[in-house]
Amino acid sequence: MIQMVKDRIIRLGPDSGVVQSVLKLRARMKGLVLTFGDSLITLSRKDQKLILQKRHLVYVPLFIDGYDVTFQHFEPIFVNGTNTLDFSVPALRTYKGTGLSLYCASLPEENSMEMYTRFHKPSAGEVIWDVGANAGATTYHFSKAVGDSGRVIAWEPDPFNFSYLLKNISLHSLSNVTAVNKALSGTTGTALFDMDGSTGAGISEHLVYSQKANRSAVETLSFQDACAQYGVPDFAKLDIEGGEVDVIRGALPFLKANRNIDLSIETHRMRDESSTEIPVKSLLDSIGYSVICFEDAYGQHFLSATGREKADSRT
Repeated sequence: MIQMVKDRIIRLGPDSGVVQSVLKLRARMKGLVLTFGDSLITLSRKDQKLILQKRHLVYVPLFIDGYDVTFQHFEPIFVNGTNTLDFSVPALRTYKGTGLSLYCASLPEENSMEMYTRFHKPSAGEVIWDVGANAGATTYHFSKAVGDSGRVIAWEPDPFNFSYLLKNISLHSLSNVTAVNKALSGTTGTALFDMDGSTGAGISEHLVYSQKANRSAVETLSFQDACAQYGVPDFAKLDIEGGEVDVIRGALPFLKANRNIDLSIETHRMRDESSTEIPVKSLLDSIGYSVICFEDAYGQHFLSATGREKADSRT
């Protein structure tokens, strides 16, 4: 249902009276007031307010349904008598559950560490790849888990997000993290990338909602070439907005020959309405990897895979 609403919204745009009326009704059913301004969208209830940029209209249905959860996860700022989460501007944001503070370009990353590490718990001395690191929320936790004897390679092609990743690495003195301003892809070269400074940035050809206005070329590395430059990981987390099929397809021969790499992948919807979960699982199945698919409370889908012998004992 949420996806159907999102598709309709994108087609009509934020200034459509139909879009505004439908979303306001949806918000009202949740006990919320939705307001459209010249450049901002505001969701409010009593002494709470959540602010988004108008260009992030596609996320409004998610925030309507997840309004309470968002305030449970992030520490608001008290402004003029109102507890405010202003995601329309860059800011230092604090996660309530952990107390972790990170600089965010706009929309903050949800805390998905439990999903990513369900079947592989990072430990001291490991080499971890955080592919699609955004501003570094998962990078921080990986860094602490592997300690001084381990390394984290944090991949983030979006230059705006990358600048915030560097700020957070500096803020928390993450000396075991190497930040890479490149995209992991099926091949080494270049690719067009939609750079919007949000959690939805990605290689243009894989995105369901691609925006030419924010598009530019980025450097890409294949999985094998990335291993040659940065070392073979013990564990790789991928959140790359649909690019996971291309990466895994290109990496198959290397993964087949190097089976001590565990993978945790957030899968995504593709333009033809199918999910990347199916082809990614099929590719990994074809080389004998053990694959488990699952989803979180918000309906986001994840895939965990390993080629190690211990896979037989996983539940």
